[in-house]
Amino acid sequence: MTALHPDAPPAWSVHVPLVGATSVRFAIPRADEDDPWPLSRALTELQRMGAEREGSPRALGAGRGVPLVHSQELRWHGVTLVLEALHVQGGAFDEVILGLPAWDELEQALPSEEELWTLVDTVAAACEARHGALGDGEAFLLDTPEDEAAWQRRLARHTGLLVTEPPSTFAATACPYRTLPRSGLTVLLR
Repeated sequence: MTALHPDAPPAWSVHVPLVGATSVRFAIPRADEDDPWPLSRALTELQRMGAEREGSPRALGAGRGVPLVHSQELRWHGVTLVLEALHVQGGAFDEVILGLPAWDELEQALPSEEELWTLVDTVAAACEARHGALGDGEAFLLDTPEDEAAWQRRLARHTGLLVTEPPSTFAATACPYRTLPRSGLTVLLR
């Protein structure tokens, strides 16, 4: 049996009870038809972190400009990641989804929780995420909520939110868990 050093922080300090899958969804600036595809920078950054592409990228669209759907499967620390971008016609934002295994599997596969949040932060920063949600795949509204009541409804729908500035009324229903340094997003957990 290995004894833990009494001053060492725990490898995982939070358990998010997501069954089956962990999904981090981001609202990102809408890509114009001449812009690089939204996943390009994120894939480059993830490969720098040791992620390896699995199979070919997938794209669905008109064959020119930004595809409606663009995705890539990756392998990182022995787990499968799916990075997907959705180009929303006529919307103010596009969406990037980071699909991960269930939290239990992440706890077993990753050396520490810090690795997970660095991954999330890397994708958020590379895609210039404005806000996001943590959950098990439920639909995500891309617009920025206009008031604190709308933020509360959104929090009730997801396990956590990633926001630039937590509204003050979240104190009763959510805990600001950590701020991601590269993206500047604060993780709020219910």
